[in-house]
Amino acid sequence: MLPMRAALPLLLLATALSACSPAPAPLAAAKAAEAAPATAIAWRQGDVDDAFGEAAESGKPVLLYWGAVWCPPCNQLKAGLFKDPAFIALTSKFVPVYLDGDEEGAQAWGERFGVRGYPTLIVLDPQRNEITRVAGGNDAAELTRVLTVAAGRRSAVAATLASALATPDKLTSDDWQVLGDYGWEVDANRLAGERKSEDVLHQLSRSAPDAALKHRFALLALATAEKPSASPTEVRQLLQAVLAQPAEVRRNRELLGYAGAAL
Repeated sequence: MLPMRAALPLLLLATALSACSPAPAPLAAAKAAEAAPATAIAWRQGDVDDAFGEAAESGKPVLLYWGAVWCPPCNQLKAGLFKDPAFIALTSKFVPVYLDGDEEGAQAWGERFGVRGYPTLIVLDPQRNEITRVAGGNDAAELTRVLTVAAGRRSAVAATLASALATPDKLTSDDWQVLGDYGWEVDANRLAGERKSEDVLHQLSRSAPDAALKHRFALLALATAEKPSASPTEVRQLLQAVLAQPAEVRRNRELLGYAGAAL
């Protein structure tokens, strides 16, 4: 056993060394916290400029959610899809920002992004080019599929549409899916530009590579037209073809819901 006078310097040295070293338990706890899956979507509440600033640094696209506290479909999203662990994990691939249409300044953003209905989800690249948008009242599985595709894209939807109209044979399967998934009914004719959405959608319907997409574009053309050009017989045949396929019903649920009576 060392005398007290000899042991004191060793004790001081040991204390200093332990103070310079991180404690193993807190470090392990911090790593465990980082590895743990998120339990909620990390929405930026109305901070649109900050969201795009982070997107520019991270390279992630922005996921803009437009909703309101009084909106029933918005509340369905909050109570269901937005609490799904798989969907929460998916949103980590985006910079998610929430805009409540009733908050101060929100309507100015709504006009800037051409939002037309509640709820709407818009995916934009860091330069604010729109990758896609979708009406938020659709089937949860469909919304997840659409945003999964969008998370991996960097092409503006306007460029994809231009290619589809000029050289449809050069489009990939994902390109067609993005155009079919796009929320034409909630974009206030922004994507079609100077042409009528109905005319653009009819052209896409003729060029689409499969029956489900042809039906989807034809339904959208009917829903967005001020005065549909299709005859009652043509409309009936289209609806019967869609309703005969459960997968097409699911994909078009939002559209059939709000435009079903008119159709």
